[in-house]
Amino acid sequence: MCGKRGCEHKLGLAAFMLRNTHPSNTIYFKDKGRDGIPAGAANAASLPAGEGMHFPLRADVLSLAGSESGTTYELLMLE
Repeated sequence: MCGKRGCEHKLGLAAFMLRNTHPSNTIYFKDKGRDGIPAGAANAASLPAGEGMHFPLRADVLSLAGSESGTTYELLMLE
């Protein structure tokens, strides 16, 4: 669960896929490892409610932020 304050996962450049499981909130995501700046609506990619990635990405430090508090998501790390 993630809110406007955000959360992060240290992935060490591992591949991942993300799915937004919240029925109405958007989730924003970016690699914070590149610039040290956390994800937000103005600087990150977004996944609308109920949507998921169609292909994997890689991140050093995956930063997430929800459009509202209590945004839920599923994170799948790939080897």
